[in-house]
Amino acid sequence: MPDNEHPFDHEALLISFRRERETKNTIRYEELASDMPPVVGTLYLQKWALHRLGEPEVISVSITAAPS
Repeated sequence: MPDNEHPFDHEALLISFRRERETKNTIRYEELASDMPPVVGTLYLQKWALHRLGEPEVISVSITAAPS
């Protein structure tokens, strides 16, 4: 395997966040703790977008590589 390849290059990252606090126009979510270091840490989402999801307490975010 070449040095620049990793066995997990094409797997999606699925990260869960818990609602932490509200600001004027956003909701701040904190990444849930796991046995690995945080991938994102803190995530701010616009209130108008979260309203469409029912303003959830916990959210999941999937991160995948964009096609090149």
